[in-house]
Order: sequence, then structure tokens, then C-alpha cells
Amino acid sequence: ARLAQDIGDGFVTAGSNMGHDGGEAASWTLGHPEKVKDWGLRAHYFVATAAKTLSVAFYDKPVAHSYFEGCSNGGRQAMMMAQNYPELFDGIVAGAPSMFYPDILFWLLWTGKTLTPVFGQPAALSVDKRNAITARVLQKCDAIDGLVDGQITNPRVQVRHRHARSFRRERSHRAGARDRQGDVRRHDERGHRPATL
Repeated sequence: ARLAQDIGDGFVTAGSNMGHDGGEAASWTLGHPEKVKDWGLRAHYFVATAAKTLSVAFYDKPVAHSYFEGCSNGGRQAMMMAQNYPELFDGIVAGAPSMFYPDILFWLLWTGKTLTPVFGQPAALSVDKRNAITARVLQKCDAIDGLVDGQITNPRVQVRHRHARSFRRERSHRAGARDRQGDVRRHDERGHRPATL
């Protein structure tokens, strides 16, 4: 669907299966080190160079600009492209790159265990609660990017405001604690009973 949208927007567009049709199972990796290399790095290099070559052959001119966009594993691939072939694309969008696989897998296990403590039993958060959380977040944050469309496309703005408020509260709390500690010391130096914190 995304490739069709990009073509409709006037882009020369290419994608691949990265060298295998294997889904989430790892069985395709056994005895196939070349497929692993294709999945890990090489596939997008060859697809991009082939797409550029075909574009020149069809349109009789090189592409003006080329971009790579990926999310999750595609985000990891985007990072790999930036690190290994920085000259291949004019821009790279790495959405939610799933790097550091051991950490991610343990996080997924922990999250699964936390949200569904007993397999086959109801989740810790019901569908109604999840929907209520989503609705509240959208109500608070959706319009920040200037468009109410059921998506939060600029979460950094909201995070920055939240962190700024949190920092101000924390700084104010620390200052208040210092003042109270100062009061205790002053009382002690005068021989009075320490003030209650």
C-alpha cells in the first residue's frame, strides 16, 4: 500500500523481500549465511542501485533525489544504510529502529509477562482501558502538530513540554528542600528545636 502511495505521489519506488520469504520464523537462516547477509545489510543496497539504474534506463535521466524510509526492522535497516552507504541516499528516515536485539527481546518478554501475567487469562489492561488511554492521549496531544487526524506526528513537542514542567517542579521541590534544610540548620545553631521537615 505504501509503495503504491509513493508511486502515486510521483516517486520511483522499489522494495524487496530482503532475500527470503520467511516471516518471523528463523528457519530460513539455517544453512543460508548469504540470506542472513542480505537481510542484515546488502538487500537494500542492491535494490536501491538497481532502482536507480532502471530509472535512468526508463526516464533517460538520473533521479534528482533518493530517500530511504523504514520503521522497526526497516528502521534498523535505515541505520545500517546510513552507517555503511551514506552516499546512497539524500535522506534517510529511521523510524523506531529495532536495534540491540537482545535488549529488545527481553523487553518484549517482560512487557508480555507484565501485560498478560498468566497465559490465556485476561490482560492486565483491558481493551476498554487501552482505548480510553489512547483517546485521552489523542485528546491531549493530537492537535499539537496543527492537524487533528487521530495521529501524534510530533511527539517531541509534547515530551519537551512535559519534561520542562517536570524539571520546573523538581527544581522548585529541591529549592524548597534546601530552604527547609537551611531552616533546620539555623534552628540548630541557635539552640532551638529543629523544625519539622
